[in-house]
Amino acid sequence: LDNAIVDDLQREPRVCVTLQEGYKYVSLTCTATLSRDRERTRALWSKGLEAWFPDGPDDPDIVLLECHVTFAEFW
Repeated sequence: LDNAIVDDLQREPRVCVTLQEGYKYVSLTCTATLSRDRERTRALWSKGLEAWFPDGPDDPDIVLLECHVTFAEFW
């Protein structure tokens, strides 16, 4: 897969995931791994993703990002 983000993650798998809803905020420190599990991709697929991946869940450019949480904060 030829993608700068994928290349970066393979070199440095530490990531931070943040989520916010109103005044609620979650920050997750994670180690990320890439997965090309097509069965799981199909299970997670939603119609809205076709905007980015018009070839559907079997598009070879799709990878899943599995985040293994090492630290979490909730505010």
